[in-house]
Amino acid sequence: MKPFVLITKCYSSLDHMCMQEAEKGVKFLSFPPVLHLQLMRFQYDPLTDNNIKINDRFEFPEKLHLDEFLKKTDPSDPADYVLHAVLVHSGDNHGGHYVVYINPKGDGKVSDLYIMT
Repeated sequence: MKPFVLITKCYSSLDHMCMQEAEKGVKFLSFPPVLHLQLMRFQYDPLTDNNIKINDRFEFPEKLHLDEFLKKTDPSDPADYVLHAVLVHSGDNHGGHYVVYINPKGDGKVSDLYIMT
């Protein structure tokens, strides 16, 4: 992930508006020992005044390297994570069930556990 380019209005010293390109992004000071990421896969639909679930395929990498998102990196302690579990929801925002795919040892061997809600 890289910073995205944002075109925004600005004011010059001559007090007139101009357009300017700027980079916008996030740099973290540190990451926790265990990182939990949650994707909010809903989009507002103004025609129905409801949130609609996005069911597009999404793939998670088994290894995640996050040093590029740190303000200051430490070569002796890289921000590297191994994927241990993925929680998948089937249904809509009113109900459904979850399936958990677990990789407890971080060795790529995945088992699944079904949890009904």
